[in-house]
Amino acid sequence: MDILIIDDEARICLILKKFLEKKGHIVEVINDPLQLLAYEQKKEYDVICVDINMPCMTGDVVVRLLESRGVESEIFIITGMEDKLIDFLDLKYYTIIKKPFSLREVEEVFNNVSKRKGRE
Repeated sequence: MDILIIDDEARICLILKKFLEKKGHIVEVINDPLQLLAYEQKKEYDVICVDINMPCMTGDVVVRLLESRGVESEIFIITGMEDKLIDFLDLKYYTIIKKPFSLREVEEVFNNVSKRKGRE
């Protein structure tokens, strides 16, 4: 699957990127959500992972921006701050990945998406 990770924590991004690439996925990372303003999406991602708590642009704003651009990717919300999930009640999303997470949890979440998309 093609995956985009939007998270300001470089360490989290590196861990996820390496792990998911080992599982055969193609992964791109954006560490600064402001890059999205100038980012021209050249392909449709199967999954976009968005952190909630980022400086300059919060995850709910990122998701609204993606949706305004017609992005139809599945959106995973990554958070260590469950109280911030209230901002997402009116947004459509499929999965929440809570920090701290285990790589086993991440693998399970992505396996479920692969099964839904018929890409086992």
